[in-house]
Parts: sequence; structure tokens; C-alpha cells
Amino acid sequence: MDAHLSTPTQPILNADPKDPKHRILDAAERLFTERGIGATSLRAITGAAGMNPAAIHYHYGSKDALVLAVARRRIDPVNRHRLQTLEKLEAEARGAAVELEDLVEAFLAPQLFTVSARFGAIVHHESLEIVGQIVPELFGEVHDRFMAALTLALPELSPPVLETRFRFAVGVMLHVLRGFAGIPMGEAAFQPPSSSDEAMLQQMVTFLAAGLRAPAAPEETRR
Repeated sequence: MDAHLSTPTQPILNADPKDPKHRILDAAERLFTERGIGATSLRAITGAAGMNPAAIHYHYGSKDALVLAVARRRIDPVNRHRLQTLEKLEAEARGAAVELEDLVEAFLAPQLFTVSARFGAIVHHESLEIVGQIVPELFGEVHDRFMAALTLALPELSPPVLETRFRFAVGVMLHVLRGFAGIPMGEAAFQPPSSSDEAMLQQMVTFLAAGLRAPAAPEETRR
């Protein structure tokens, strides 16, 4: 992999901790992470923030808007880094396809190495209604840009097949972020080959790139 695919350790939030909106976001993120979004009431959030129960409606209008604001604060810096890395890779490729492993790493690494990792995974494991409201708003551009790059890198795959495989890759990422990858599945304790983030990333890149470039099955080519 290219050395320039480095990632920040934490998004830059640029917010005043004394600002009431910032206090609400901090309290909401902590409670959403601990309890889940659906199980967290607005009253619990304002109580944790030490604010009037009406504060959320005043500053955000609704719980849905607050959830989106919390998610955007953490995920927007991750997506900016994804797109910046992709732009650099495409510029270096000069119109040719970017190496598939580099594309996979550019998508995975920014989220794996930030404080948004756990919260992002929790959002995706909420109800489909909540996820359906957040994902298009936050990930639409990233999805479209990476799908275009993957299409150039894997021209032998049809758009439906490539879209399905890209979603499988996202699922693997969320599985790891949520911590499920370390849960024992049998009597023996799970011993990963390496506990470092970088080693985990490289294993995921190798695995997902192989899955993405695998030949399409006969039933897929007939679609």
C-alpha cells in the first residue's frame, strides 16, 4: 500500500465546549453510544447536558435533526479525508484506474482510526428507519465517488454486482467497528493474528479486495 494513505487520529470539530449546542451534541453522542439512539430520550440528553428540556427543540427542532447533527459532526471529517485521499490517488493515476487495494484502504482507513468508529457502527445497527434517514445524507457523495472509481478498476463487473459487493465491504467494516470480530464463536478463545490497527486494516484490505475482484458467478452475469 502507498504510504500516503495515512489517516488522522481524531476529527477536528472546531466547536466551543461552552456553546449550548456543543453541550447537547456531546451529551447526545455519549448517551447514543451507551444506550442506542432509539432508547435515548430527549429528556435524558438535556438532563445530561444540564439544560432545559426544551433546549433540543430550540436548537435542533427534533430528535431526528439532532441525530443527524451528531452523526455529521463525527462522520463529515472522515468522509472529507476519504475524498481527499481518493482525489490524490486519481490524480496520481492520471486517468487510469486506481489500484483496487488502494481504493479499499482509502475507504476503510479514515473510519477505522478515528473516534467516530464506535458511534458510526452503532448508527448503522439502529433501526432501518434511522439508518435510512442518515446514510443517504452523509454518505451519498462518498458512495458515488468510490463506486465510480471501483467501476474503472473492475470494468468486468456489472453495476449491480459491484454495488452488491461494495455493500458487502461496508458490512465487513461495520462488523469490525462494532467489535463483533473479536467475539468468540466457539469454546476456544479467539486469538487474532495481530492486535494492531494497522495489521487489522491490511488484513481487511487483502480480504475485501479479493472479494471485490472475484469473477462474477454465472447467475450474476445473466442479470
